Amino acid sequence: VLFIILRMIWVLAEVGPARKSLTTFFILALGIPMYPVLAALLLALFWLIAGVSVLAVSCFGPAALAFWAFVQFWDLMEDFVSTEKARARRLGRRNATAEDITCWELICGLLIGVLSCCSFGLLSLVLTILKSPLVILSVLLRYVYESCCCWLILVHCRCRPFCSCCAASREIQ
Repeated sequence: VLFIILRMIWVLAEVGPARKSLTTFFILALGIPMYPVLAALLLALFWLIAGVSVLAVSCFGPAALAFWAFVQFWDLMEDFVSTEKARARRLGRRNATAEDITCWELICGLLIGVLSCCSFGLLSLVLTILKSPLVILSVLLRYVYESCCCWLILVHCRCRPFCSCCAASREIQ
């Protein structure tokens, strides 16, 4: 880049050699030492712009996305309603009865749902109640086993009372 700029300056016909030399001197004397500073400033500006844009997207992005989804859902609803109205006009039925379940079928479905919830809920409750003492007992027995091993290592060790040589090996001597 520096070579291209200097070449462009030295090709100018209207500028004399003294001005070309002085311009070359100032470009080399001021431009080269200022290059890291200008690059750092440009990088800082880029990071500032990127940081502000990421902050703006993270603050307003979810709300904008939710609003966009709501607008899309609203348009879908409007299209569906207009399509159904056009279909109803085409078929000529305005208030015809639709196929639906009866009240008896609704009551039976709700009853079966409640009974299945009660049976599976009761089964999971019973399993939890039966399982919890076994879990507590197994944790307690594991703690007793670990503490007995540590005590036996301390009792049988030659460097009592503070054993640090064989506690890591867990071997009873």
